Amino acid sequence: MSTCSSCNLPLKDKNEQVTTATGIMFHRLCLEQLLKPKSPNTDQASDTAASGRDAKQCEKGGECSQINDKNHCSKWKHPDYCPDGGHCKNQQFDHLKKYRHLPLCSKSHKCIDYQKEVKEHCEKFRHFAPRCPYGNNCVDFHNKKHIDEFSHQYPTPCPYTPFHCSLYDDLTEHRNSRGLSNAVHQHCLNFAHVCRAGRNCTDTTQLHWSRSFHIARNLCPYGEKCLRLTDEEHLNSFTHPNILDIRLLCSEGDNCSDRANADHVAKFRHSIADETGVVPYYSLDKGSDFTKNHREVLERVKRYAEKNNWKPLPSGTIPKDILDWVHTVFPIHRCNPIIFESILLHGHVMSRDYMERLKNPKFVATSVLQHSRLRRIDGLKTPACENDARQYITALVCVEFIENNFTSAMTQGMDLLDTDTATPAAAHPDTKAFYQDIIKRKENRLALTIGNQDVKAIRDKTLQIAQASINLHSNPAGIGHQPDKILRTDKHVFSILGPHQGHYYGDVIVIFKREILHHPDSNISMQAATTYLSGNAYKWRPWLGQAPGSQDERVKQYHATKLHAGVPGYDYALSAELMALTSLHQKLNSLDVSIKQILDRWTSVDSHQTVEAHLPQLIPLEYIDHVYIPKNIYENLSEDAMRAIAAVFRNRISVAEQIVEPVDKVPTFAPRPPAKMRAEYQDACVHTLLFRYKKYTSQLALNYHQGITMTIRPTNFEEHYVLPLTIRQAYEHYRIMESDPSTANTTYIYWKAANGDMMITLSNEEISPTEHQPNLRSLICYVAPKPSVTDDNYHEASTYLSAGHPFQHETIVLKKTYKIKSNHFYMGCNVNDFFTYCLEIHRGTGHIVLSHAGPNGIYNHNAMVCAFSRSELDLTTLNFVHVSAGKHKVPMRNLIICFDRQPNLHPTFDRNFRKKLDLENGGGSRYCHWFGKQMNFVQVHRQIRKIYGLSDPQIHTKLYDYQKQPLNTGKYRTFHDYIDSNGLSGNSIAIYLYTYDEDVDNDVISNVLSSKEIIPYVDQSINTFRMSHAIEYSFINEINRLKRYVRELINENGIDSVLLQLFENFCTIYGYVFSILLPLQQQQNDPTKAVEITVYLNNLEKIYEIFESTKTLLHRNMSNYRRNRTYSTVRSTFFQFYNNVQILRNRWLRNDTRKIDSTLPVLTHSDERKPICVYIQGCEKKLDEQVSLCLSTIKYLLQILQILKPEKHIISGSREAAIVIDEKPISKQIRRTKH
Repeated sequence: MSTCSSCNLPLKDKNEQVTTATGIMFHRLCLEQLLKPKSPNTDQASDTAASGRDAKQCEKGGECSQINDKNHCSKWKHPDYCPDGGHCKNQQFDHLKKYRHLPLCSKSHKCIDYQKEVKEHCEKFRHFAPRCPYGNNCVDFHNKKHIDEFSHQYPTPCPYTPFHCSLYDDLTEHRNSRGLSNAVHQHCLNFAHVCRAGRNCTDTTQLHWSRSFHIARNLCPYGEKCLRLTDEEHLNSFTHPNILDIRLLCSEGDNCSDRANADHVAKFRHSIADETGVVPYYSLDKGSDFTKNHREVLERVKRYAEKNNWKPLPSGTIPKDILDWVHTVFPIHRCNPIIFESILLHGHVMSRDYMERLKNPKFVATSVLQHSRLRRIDGLKTPACENDARQYITALVCVEFIENNFTSAMTQGMDLLDTDTATPAAAHPDTKAFYQDIIKRKENRLALTIGNQDVKAIRDKTLQIAQASINLHSNPAGIGHQPDKILRTDKHVFSILGPHQGHYYGDVIVIFKREILHHPDSNISMQAATTYLSGNAYKWRPWLGQAPGSQDERVKQYHATKLHAGVPGYDYALSAELMALTSLHQKLNSLDVSIKQILDRWTSVDSHQTVEAHLPQLIPLEYIDHVYIPKNIYENLSEDAMRAIAAVFRNRISVAEQIVEPVDKVPTFAPRPPAKMRAEYQDACVHTLLFRYKKYTSQLALNYHQGITMTIRPTNFEEHYVLPLTIRQAYEHYRIMESDPSTANTTYIYWKAANGDMMITLSNEEISPTEHQPNLRSLICYVAPKPSVTDDNYHEASTYLSAGHPFQHETIVLKKTYKIKSNHFYMGCNVNDFFTYCLEIHRGTGHIVLSHAGPNGIYNHNAMVCAFSRSELDLTTLNFVHVSAGKHKVPMRNLIICFDRQPNLHPTFDRNFRKKLDLENGGGSRYCHWFGKQMNFVQVHRQIRKIYGLSDPQIHTKLYDYQKQPLNTGKYRTFHDYIDSNGLSGNSIAIYLYTYDEDVDNDVISNVLSSKEIIPYVDQSINTFRMSHAIEYSFINEINRLKRYVRELINENGIDSVLLQLFENFCTIYGYVFSILLPLQQQQNDPTKAVEITVYLNNLEKIYEIFESTKTLLHRNMSNYRRNRTYSTVRSTFFQFYNNVQILRNRWLRNDTRKIDSTLPVLTHSDERKPICVYIQGCEKKLDEQVSLCLSTIKYLLQILQILKPEKHIISGSREAAIVIDEKPISKQIRRTKH
């Protein structure tokens, strides 16, 4: 159903619809309110009716909404017609109020009669583009159709705003704009730009508002407590306190060393690095229906639990912390030193099957060309140069193999080199000389194309990899189990999804990045795949049933139980099996299992009994997150391996202190190795991984990987990779798992990609490059390369939607046979980050919609919409999803297929946001005192209006509660009743004030309230309710809690200067609690103790410095502990503590001391009254003694830190601190030690 472009409400009654010439639809009344048309006949009648002596001038003038109401017009006068008649185009409020106007022609400024200047028509109607109802808060500034349809008060928008106009950045960053060039000033005057501050803009100058539009992004619900302040996508989606919506681009990009520094990220955004290597796609999981596997695995566990009367889950669903672990745990690989050196030199982690093929020089050449160093050579991206390099590398490998007598797998002749030489190798009398001749010729050609330095790099890398291949052949990876070949798992890189205790593989521990698990060639197996052939799977997991008799049936069942992290449902299936295994192992007879119990079992069994992850068979080093290696193995690596580590891993490798023994020749399948040092090393690594999980999982789970992730190899759209999930499989899973599935018959495909120049193809058959497919029908969605943002004139290649064969891409572009295309699809987008695309397939209507989701969806509204008839393309037959890349590789992430719109992928903005410039004191928040328990809501409302200067009775306002709902003031007798009934704190109460027009109803107010927050009403006065709260507050308990939290922080992070200073401050405050705060808290309104109370207050004033310094310390170091919940708890607890100290102070300072003696002031240093001063000095001396006594205990209290001395850490080069308590100053007792 269509909606009104003004109020966004459905257009139900066709009689009430108005459609403009360009197809924009309004309610008739909405359009009239926008333009305020007035009927001449009615106005004339109203003038006559209001011509009596007692009639008064209507204050709303020509803008009166009741100008056609006879009763209204009988009492009020209205203005005459505008003298310009149908030629008037003035839309200023003052002018519209001063005069009545002719109605607007429904075709506005595109009316043919208007353009032909038909006098009769032009005298009855006005013709102009109506004002955009959103003013300079309009988000459609890059929508050419919208700009043409409506008039705006700002100039033409800059095509590079909001992210990429360097001239506007210069203007906003320079404090003295006079020093800028005329070109900067001229550009910013000629073009409008998005204000970088958005809804938080404080610049009220006319020049700024006439040249800027302010897009009101939604506020982050966590405000200053947000834990995602280093997440670029989150910062680009929501508005945060003290952070500009549009941050400047950091010159260091993704290589910036301050990416984890929240203060730096608050100022700068970062471009993504183009360093992601291509993981080749071999369709290793072809034929697997993973959605079916996931459902059946889950059902087997449920049936087994019910059959054996296991206790069900209390909540009925899998606990969140278990799902979080499954969503974020990293795959881990182990290998021996020889394999590790080969990995370093080849630049890839390889499967056993891939290593076997490295006997072939031609295959080695392919591996060399995929090395990260060679991928950086631009010349090799041209086909001719790449072919020369391939022949050059192959010849070098052949010579190296011949010289090392490693020729068993070498083939002879043209098939090896594919060279253009006239004499084949087989016919050459000297084979080695033949290859050497090829080397010389190709080396000369390459030197002219890419330069001698790059040719040398190719030669050096080739010889290193050839030698590594020779060494590797005698030391293949893996245990060498024959069942791996039967199961086809030898084509994968083996890993464990979590802590890896397979010590028999070797002591080099390689942790992969999570995204490799989402590659189409990856899969997950509960326990080792080989347990199906051995029969152990059926013993350890009885819900699998009886073991099939034949080997083929067991292999079939293995493939029917594989899981895939990129396909929906894997997390629940994997979690259910882990919980069932843990219950069996610990004899719990229950599915009520915690993550701790799962990990306890995990570390007590062999890794073959945990979770085995099978990864793609060739993984570039960029996908390695971290490496752990024992000291003696690290020191014995070759010089080439050391150079590779320095170039590739840098801070991503940790060297343990242990000197480990050699791996046993005969493997023992147990959780711990028999050798002592190897066992210590493994225990330390496992402990570190579990600590890492405990510390970071909750943060990683906020934005975990989902769907398919891969870097698409550039093939100029000759290769189309089919995903391991079809649309039908996804829908079947959705229909079964969703309790209330959508009936809209719409498919949504979301994906992230960098750089563009890629294709998503939906087809009724799997596309084959070698077979003739006459019945193939497909939808082509091509997204163009991202535009250059450095050109003076904006240019963008065509993005298009079309029906046809994807191999016809060049023909489609050349002949323009697409269904729809756009040359401004990226306008308004941040091209330095991933684009999030959304492809909507409306099967019922035949409509296709391609648009931007994610942060770019806020500023870009250039959606492409088209429709296909059934004869053109039947959308209901589309099932297979393919991806392909053009001339450059395309990193792609999080491709998901779903059947409901995903709100989390569509950050929204507030269309109804308005800057409250019409309020005398402006919008925003105010502090307001409330006085006494008997204050009612009439007084509250009046007080708030007074604060905002809203004395005009024509300004209508309403109160809304802390939940932003209309406040039913009649429900509460007093304001105190409202506080008490809702369990609110008397210290901070938020009330919202909304200003509205007289004819606006409550529903409309509720819809826009989130954007019209004018007032948090905060109590800061002294009253009985707050006083009781302050008296009940336990300063002793809270300061003890604070000290305990700091101890926990030290336990987690080691001792540093910040934590030590915090502990010292809290110990000092601990002394003041007993010497000052408790006495003040316990005093009654006793006139005899007036002077004593005054002394306590004076001392309280003196110690405020310790509270302020602690507050500053906590705030300044917030970014260093951004992901630490304990630190956040310390901050919130301390601020509450400090707030209660202030409440206590205010109570005596403003209330009770005045009741005792209104003539007794708080003493100052200039007070001359001797008797009182003498008494004060005595009290102060007594208090000093108490404080000194309390502070003297700090040394004793710090002794507890001795138990926190860190044990030796397994990470080489990590920094720890130890404290020794002696008579020296504390600041000199911190000693930095390296382990």
